[in-house]
Amino acid sequence: MESNHRMVGVLSLGMVVLALLLAPLVTAANASNNTAVASNTATARQQPDNIVDYAINKITQDEEEPKQESASRALLAETELTGEYNEAYYILNKLNSGLPQLSIPANLETPLATLEFFNSASMQNNFALAAYALNLNLIPEASQKNEAEDLAKKLD
Repeated sequence: MESNHRMVGVLSLGMVVLALLLAPLVTAANASNNTAVASNTATARQQPDNIVDYAINKITQDEEEPKQESASRALLAETELTGEYNEAYYILNKLNSGLPQLSIPANLETPLATLEFFNSASMQNNFALAAYALNLNLIPEASQKNEAEDLAKKLD
């Protein structure tokens, strides 16, 4: 019985020592936890409750961030056609006037149509026809017919 009392006394003493040693650690952990809880509460306040609030937050964040234009922006056309000169596009009054007229004019109205025209003619190895999709205006009109097929072959 006496050994049981000793054992209880030793265990009690051990618990007191352990409590004294761990008290500073528990206090530091609680302080850290309180800071984390406060931080999480602040973050939780910023989190939207529904999709509409989320969308509004995203829109306002996008508006607040400064927009940086990429280096390739100068190569892009404006969204509306103003008729003014732009590095990305300009209206041609004539195209490849040194080449003979086709009986059925090529569809070069859009960039996609022009690429499809060039690719289909190239796949048929008809590089003279594919040359109509190229802008040869910087080549003298007299030389366009002679150089057009070679340029189309090089591009294919």
